[in-house]
Amino acid sequence: MLPSEQEWSGKHRSALAAILREFSDVLPTSDEDLVQTSVVRHAIHTGDAKPVRCSPRRILYHQRAQVEALVGEMLRRDVVEPSQALGIPYREEERWVMSVLSTAGS
Repeated sequence: MLPSEQEWSGKHRSALAAILREFSDVLPTSDEDLVQTSVVRHAIHTGDAKPVRCSPRRILYHQRAQVEALVGEMLRRDVVEPSQALGIPYREEERWVMSVLSTAGS
């Protein structure tokens, strides 16, 4: 168990620094260092549990640019990939159509 913040002493700090230096070649120093790996296979076994269904939530308008930038960055680094799920409809772009009706003689 790790010591509490009040119990951290010079001895603990120097021991932690030594461990971090020893394993610096495998510890990420930035988000750029986090990538996919094929060394380990991961699965979540759910048994006979049924999927939990919930509606997707809209992203607030003022947060969309930030979310798109973050998702784009994760796509670029191959942290995530586009969904191939058949049950999810995909729209390339949103289109608005406006019709103006006029009546003759008015």
